Amino acid sequence: PNPIEANISHGLEWLRKNQNAYGSWGNDDVGITSLAMLAHLEAGVQLDSDCWEDKKRFRDQFSQAVVWLRSRQDKNTRQIGWNDDLASLIRHSIATVALTKASENIPSFTTRRMAGLAVKHLKDEASSNNDAWVLWALASADLDSIPKPNSDPFNQFPS
Repeated sequence: PNPIEANISHGLEWLRKNQNAYGSWGNDDVGITSLAMLAHLEAGVQLDSDCWEDKKRFRDQFSQAVVWLRSRQDKNTRQIGWNDDLASLIRHSIATVALTKASENIPSFTTRRMAGLAVKHLKDEASSNNDAWVLWALASADLDSIPKPNSDPFNQFPS
């Protein structure tokens, strides 16, 4: 492979070796895990058959991260991760971007529904927040055909 592809594969391999057994990266950090998911997606890791052959070995770690992130979404507030500090909305926003991007290649209503719920939380909680991550998450949801923030995602998809 060319030097750029070799470096990308090296980075993905590092992520594989440093992923926690249950799917997250870092100290169970939603933001770090979401950034690792975005790195996988940008590198061409996909769960469908269009995944590049040399990236297929990284599918399992990406899939584990999606499952871990799903387990961190509060069923009442729709927030991904704990609301324990001022950065929690930023971490949630990064997770929303990762989920909207992941929903492009995960053949599952569950991931799209989760992304829609995450967008709904941003709309509810971040109406006055102009943080770049929040704006990127909302724009990402719009570009990737995720249910619009003012719609009710509970009625969009089967459970």
